[in-house]
Amino acid sequence: MSPIVIGVALAVVVAIGLATWKAPRLTSVILWALVATIFLGAALLIAFPGPFAEKAIWLSLLVPVIWAGLQFWVYWERRSWVVASGLIGISLASAALVFTLEPSLG
Repeated sequence: MSPIVIGVALAVVVAIGLATWKAPRLTSVILWALVATIFLGAALLIAFPGPFAEKAIWLSLLVPVIWAGLQFWVYWERRSWVVASGLIGISLASAALVFTLEPSLG
């Protein structure tokens, strides 16, 4: 990887970290709920057994429900750091599943 790409990626991580530190609820509803939904949908698509096409159809219908549910959770919980850390944890756990599980397309 080139140093420019590494520098840009590091700058993005630092910017997101600072934004989450300054306004955890706003960052959670705008960014972390979307990231958690994307990674959770991908992890469910890989982890569940069955034909890929059927899982993809059901998850395409379920993704907006998951995203709205996570956004609802952001404003339901009184402590904003609980939600931010929960969404980051969901994102990291789902990303770990996506990167470690072998996809079954059958």
